[in-house]
Formats: sequence, C-alpha cells, structure tokens
Amino acid sequence: MNQHTPGPWNNHPMVKGPHIAKIIDDSGNVPNIATIHNAAGCGEANARLIAAAPEMLAALRDVCEQPICNICHQQPGTLPGCWDRAAAAIDKATGVTE
Repeated sequence: MNQHTPGPWNNHPMVKGPHIAKIIDDSGNVPNIATIHNAAGCGEANARLIAAAPEMLAALRDVCEQPICNICHQQPGTLPGCWDRAAAAIDKATGVTE
C-alpha cells in the first residue's frame, strides 16, 4: 500500500492565476501536494481541510486505539457510532476502501 506524504502540510495562498492555494509539506521534499481551485467559492475552506488531513488521520488512529469511545461510550464494532465512522474514514484515507 502506498503511503501519503508525511505531515504536517501547510496551506500557502496564491495571489496570481486561477488557483487559490497550494498545499506543501514542511520538509520541502515534496514541492506541491495539491493545487486548489476556487470551485464554487470553496477553495480556501478546501485548502484548510486538505492541509489538516495528516493531523486528522493521526488523531483518528489515536481514537481507534482506545478500548472505549469517550464520546458514544461504545466498543469498536458495537453500534455505528463515532468509532466505526472514524475507522471508515481511516480506511478511506489509507486506500483500504473508496
């Protein structure tokens, strides 16, 4: 399975051209992770969300390692609670599912 570019990623606004921002990693090893268009006026919000992806994935992994969810008080696989949604999001982010 392919790995994503390690975070943290940063949102760098662009002032010229059709793009509103580009996402780059802090290490400088990958010059451009994503270029964001201002589709339907949502470009800035999309750029922030994409830049936060590595941290959100790490946080979800931490949540899923806990024996009991502190929010819905369920164990993994019991009800379609936040734990199962977090696991599904991890699977989608890591390419296990689409």
